[in-house]
Parts: sequence; structure tokens; C-alpha cells
Amino acid sequence: LQRAVITSGGGYAGSGLEAAQLIRRKNLTVRVKSYCASMCVGLWAAAAAREMEPDAVIGLHQWHAACGSLPEAQRKECEYQSQFWAAHDISYDGWLRSAGFSDRLLKLQETTKASDVAVLVAPQLWDEGVDFRVVDTEGRYMSREATNDFLKARYGQKDRG
Repeated sequence: LQRAVITSGGGYAGSGLEAAQLIRRKNLTVRVKSYCASMCVGLWAAAAAREMEPDAVIGLHQWHAACGSLPEAQRKECEYQSQFWAAHDISYDGWLRSAGFSDRLLKLQETTKASDVAVLVAPQLWDEGVDFRVVDTEGRYMSREATNDFLKARYGQKDRG
């Protein structure tokens, strides 16, 4: 295994952090297809090389568990996940930093409510210094210009540097 292609709205912190550690140890490339939010971003950030398709998005938000409102069995799992996350927050933050996430993006992640998602596209991530490449569905690298042209043609958005 050299590359993982992911699409996920997130998931449990414990299993996500274990997967991110494995990705890091194995020096894998991780490609985002479509969308990647919450814990999924940790997997992407932990990778030796990061890729995303031109129309893929990254979603950030703070991690917060409202465990007390859940039924007993779910509450216990939630509390475990919350403790696990708190103990490993430095790793998640470290992976984001090592991937080039700016202080501004880390602040965005920290201040976006857990019930919301701050959605970012490739040009915004490039502007903030995140280290990744955009690839087409065949895996061919795309320049900033080609990515902007793709997004403009697809969504009618203005060029972004």
C-alpha cells in the first residue's frame, strides 16, 4: 500500500488517530476525493504526501463532545473518545502544523463550532501555506492555474492567485 484515497465526514477520534499514526509510520500518500472533514483531515495531514482532487474540499471544526445528553452506552463511548482525544490533541495539532496549516487555519478549526464545518477548497489551502498537490481523477498533477480554470468552469468562481 502506497496511497490511500479517502472521503469522509469524520469519525471516532480513537480509531482515527490510530489510522493517522499508521499512515505516518508507513509514509503513505493520502488523496482526498470529494470531501474530508473533522478526523479525516487528521489522516490527510499525517500523510507523507497529501493530494486532493480539484473539486475536493477540506472541512474543519472544533472537537467537542456533548456526551451528557447521550444514552448510557453511547455516553460511555463518547466520554472515552473525549478523553482519548484530549490525550492526543497534540498529535492532531502537530500533524496539521507539519502539513503547513497556518495559525489562521488552526484558529479557524478551533473557533468553528463542532456542529458546523468551515469548508476550504484547494486555492484557499494553498494561500494559507498547506503543503499538498492537486491531482485529476487519473492522478496527474494539476497546476494552480489548471485548478483555478477547473473550478471556474465547474462552479463559475473567479480566479484565486
